Amino acid sequence: MDHQSGNWRRKPSEKNLGESDSSGSVSSYSERYSDEQEVFGSSPTEGSLNHAHSQEVSSINKGNEGHVTVKSLTEKLSAALLDVAAKEDLIKQHAKVTEEAISGWETAEAELAALKQQLEASSLKNTVLEDRISHLEEALKECVRKLRQSREEQDRKLQDALLFSTNEWESKKFELEKQLKELHAQLETAKTEAFINADKSISLRLESLEKENKSLKTELLVQSEQLRICTLERELSTQTAEAASKQHLESIKKVAKLQSECRRLQAVACRTTSTRYQIPVCHSDQESLDSLASTLISQLDQLKHEDTVGATDIAASTEIDLMDDFLEMEKLVATPEMDYEISTNNLKGESNRDFASVQSLRNELEALQLQVTELGNKVEMMENEKAQLKMDLAEVQNQHEVSCNQLALAGDKLVDMQRKLDFANKAKDAAMAEAFDLEVRRKETESGLEMAHLEVMKLSEKLELLQGKLNEKALSMELEEKLETLEGTKNELQSQLNSAYMQAEELREHVALLEGKVEEERALSAVYSTKAEANEAESKKLEIQLMLANSDLENLNKTIAVLELELKEERLTTSKLADSVETAESARRSLESQLEFTHSEVGNLLNEVRHLQEKLDEEKALSVEYSMKCQVLEEELSRRKKEAELWRITSSNGVVKLNKEKELAEAAGKLAECQKTIASLGQQLKSLTNIDEFIFESKKAEKDGSLPYISFPEIKADSHCSSEDTAFPALSNGKEKVLLPQPPHPQII
Repeated sequence: MDHQSGNWRRKPSEKNLGESDSSGSVSSYSERYSDEQEVFGSSPTEGSLNHAHSQEVSSINKGNEGHVTVKSLTEKLSAALLDVAAKEDLIKQHAKVTEEAISGWETAEAELAALKQQLEASSLKNTVLEDRISHLEEALKECVRKLRQSREEQDRKLQDALLFSTNEWESKKFELEKQLKELHAQLETAKTEAFINADKSISLRLESLEKENKSLKTELLVQSEQLRICTLERELSTQTAEAASKQHLESIKKVAKLQSECRRLQAVACRTTSTRYQIPVCHSDQESLDSLASTLISQLDQLKHEDTVGATDIAASTEIDLMDDFLEMEKLVATPEMDYEISTNNLKGESNRDFASVQSLRNELEALQLQVTELGNKVEMMENEKAQLKMDLAEVQNQHEVSCNQLALAGDKLVDMQRKLDFANKAKDAAMAEAFDLEVRRKETESGLEMAHLEVMKLSEKLELLQGKLNEKALSMELEEKLETLEGTKNELQSQLNSAYMQAEELREHVALLEGKVEEERALSAVYSTKAEANEAESKKLEIQLMLANSDLENLNKTIAVLELELKEERLTTSKLADSVETAESARRSLESQLEFTHSEVGNLLNEVRHLQEKLDEEKALSVEYSMKCQVLEEELSRRKKEAELWRITSSNGVVKLNKEKELAEAAGKLAECQKTIASLGQQLKSLTNIDEFIFESKKAEKDGSLPYISFPEIKADSHCSSEDTAFPALSNGKEKVLLPQPPHPQII
């Protein structure tokens, strides 16, 4: 409310009392006027009667009482003159008071003119504010239109994207189900074929490998026996060769010794022995040489044919034979030189034969060693092949187990994929339902916003109508508050528009994500188709199928992770949309409450305006009536003054006496009335002083920029006590009545 609209406040009961008092004052004036007319109308008849009576009294008591009556009349006349002078002084004082009241009324009128100027300034401000409101409403309409267009486009895009995504999802789901069925069938056929082929090939290879293993074992045993024999023969041959070489060296040494001994013995024998003893000695030497040759031949035969004998036995037999040979060679010491030469030649031939046999044995040993090395190499090769076959068999078995495990895992993962696809479809259906719910809520909020906009338009129209009717500055403050509320609502709508734009951007991003998903699903479908063709073309290659299955499973895991992330994002978006819907609903509720409050305020303002108009009409009618009554009373006063002067001149002494008594009674009544008017004028002066103080304080407050709330209980009390004297017309400001001073009515004395 404006700080100048609440200068004088008054309750409706006090106003009614003031109106009743004012009406009472008018009625009292009319009664006085009628009484005075009766007095002045009845005065001629009563004067004539008193004149006749005084003539009779004067005729009876003419002598004695004349002087007394003259004295008393003169005293009364002097007292009446004094009273008249005092009353004239009172009338002058009352005239001064009325002049002061009129000057106060003029100052009040000047203040009213200033207030009217302030109201005009406030009306100009209101027009400026109306222009601002119109601009804001146009901007709001434009924002609402843009919001509606963006939402329509967004809805259309969302519906298209949802339809496209649903169709794509259904087609992809159907294709994936087909591919899953085909993959299940292919996996089952591949399992059966792999088991059959693996069983047959593995059984055949196992049988062949067992046969080869047995043959190789037999060959290996034979070759190991042969190798052992060859190694024994080689060791024996080496030992015999070493022994023969040693024997050859020893034989050479012994031959040299024997030659020297033979020469010495020949010399001794030639000198000492006789000839008869020489013949048996020669025969014995010949026999010993024959025995030596036979033993050497037998030894050579044994060396050739007894290769299988142990090395220790051969060495022992050769040592025994050699010992025998040495003994026989010692026996040959006493033989003649001729026999010795024959024996040496025989020994040389035998030694040559021994060397030849040893050389042949060495050659045979070398050939056997070569065969043994070849057999060892073959055995190593066979062992390597056997180990390789075992490793291949183990690898095949491991691959078979791995393939079985992978097939089982693939089946489990396919089941998980099917379950996740079902869950994703359910989540998609739930998201679609939530999207439709959000769409319905959005439409409801739009309708609420449109209703709010229409109500705002209605309020603006009502404000324009009220601004044309109201002429008080208090409404400017209310309009400013309403403008602030409208600006707040505009800001709220702007924030809602921004949130709607943000939601549109989020939905666009969601559509882009859905398109990316569609492209990924297309790529995955292409990959699945290529994999299906590869599986159909290469069903026999189990390892390739397993690799493809692993890659497929990895891709499916990735897609599942992507789908889970997308589901999380969709849940987040749905939660955000729910929050935005809640905020929109809260804003709508606040707008509804504000609209209800504004409706109530508008109703109150309309009632106040009607009441003010009625008050103004009543005050105008009262002012017209008061002005007419004042004119009538002034005319009556002037007429009565003239009649009083004429009556004083024409009246007689007796009539003057009676008239003086009546005039004294009337003067006493008028004196009481004058006292009442003086008291009322004093109260009016007090109220005017309070009004002057209030105006001074209001001017100071206007300079300071703030006006406190003052109720003026004294003015209210004074107006309640004598409302007919103050007679302030009431103006309502919504809470209390504002009292404006009017000029007091002139009192008739």
